[in-house]
Amino acid sequence: VSAGGNDPVAWRDFGNALKNIGEAEAAADKYAVASRLAPKSGHLGSALLLGSTFLQSESTASLGQRARETAERYCTGEASRPVHPGSLNTFGFYSPRFSEGPIASLILPVLKELKALGYRLVLFSGFDHESEITPSFREVAERFIAVHEMDNSEFGRIVQEEGVSVLFDLCGQLPGNRLEALAQRLAPIQISWGDWFLTTGIPAMDYFIGDPVANPPEEDKYYSEKVLRLPRCRFAFDLPADAPEINAHPPRDIMYGSFNRLSKLTEATLHAWVQILEETPSARLLLRAEGFEQESLRDYTSNRFAKHGINSERLLFQSFSSYEEALQNYAMVTVALDPFPFNGCVTTFDALRMGVPVVALQGNSPVARQSASILTALDLKDWVASDIDSYVERAVALSEAGLNDSARKQLIARQSHLV
Repeated sequence: VSAGGNDPVAWRDFGNALKNIGEAEAAADKYAVASRLAPKSGHLGSALLLGSTFLQSESTASLGQRARETAERYCTGEASRPVHPGSLNTFGFYSPRFSEGPIASLILPVLKELKALGYRLVLFSGFDHESEITPSFREVAERFIAVHEMDNSEFGRIVQEEGVSVLFDLCGQLPGNRLEALAQRLAPIQISWGDWFLTTGIPAMDYFIGDPVANPPEEDKYYSEKVLRLPRCRFAFDLPADAPEINAHPPRDIMYGSFNRLSKLTEATLHAWVQILEETPSARLLLRAEGFEQESLRDYTSNRFAKHGINSERLLFQSFSSYEEALQNYAMVTVALDPFPFNGCVTTFDALRMGVPVVALQGNSPVARQSASILTALDLKDWVASDIDSYVERAVALSEAGLNDSARKQLIARQSHLV
């Protein structure tokens, strides 16, 4: 503790380290210290907000309030509508992550469709990076512009010069955001979507794209934006053309699985998974996450389960590798377990697309209802639990051979709704 002193960045980094190993409560405490030490820093306020989304005690109301308080730190100048109205067929998209991950899986399919419909797309990248998927973004965009070194004024000038009429922010209050620029209004219409799942709290953001389950109408009052609800799910999804074949049959032995980030393995989630393993003594749990190539992290995670009586032989660890390999490894999984309160999203889509049933707990905030939204849209609401007891019951039941086989057939019949 003394090492942190009065350096807010050190406290934030301390919080990041704790969050990344699943210690959500302790991480939130450290983010709170960092935010108090730098009360004008929007990015440190956002770190506290993001850390709070991993807590069971938080709701849309409390997170929305924190988002608006943090947004005040980004609103350093007056917002004014651009003089240039933009071109009606020119859409802009900002993200620091035009690479593998949620933007590639959930947004790129929409960009391809918009291009096919004749819209001119301008992508503003928060980082000057290249990855295997970046050429696909460059191909769909008429202009791909790195703005990470531009100040707010220059960023705004480029947006207007490109004639952007609608600017989609795909980042929200996540790291790499440009909310200070967006708060000054870069385009006539500004919409929050993509990686972000909550209000930005920024008055100059006009709309938020949601859906009926993740963002029910009674919670509109917690958004500074007007919520535009898509009728089924707020996201589209697609897999690469060369994705592996879906798994029509469950593995011989029961294997629960989660391919989510380790930060989502909160204590509440761990306790539920322990109960599931206790109910199915022959089952194992496959965890795939960045960092598991390190023996120390595998040991740390094993010890968390061991404290509740689950020995290390029942755990199987995989580190991050290629996306193709991750999809192939779903062949090992009987039932995918969704973490909470910070649900999976792409991982939920991936499991379902590979023919693996997913059990989810519907929570009290948008990010805690992401998987419930996906499953409801696919008419698979029976796999959504309203409390931890029913979450455990559903997972155990779905692991039984007959019911699992029936669930896979039901899921495969709905594959056309996933793309």
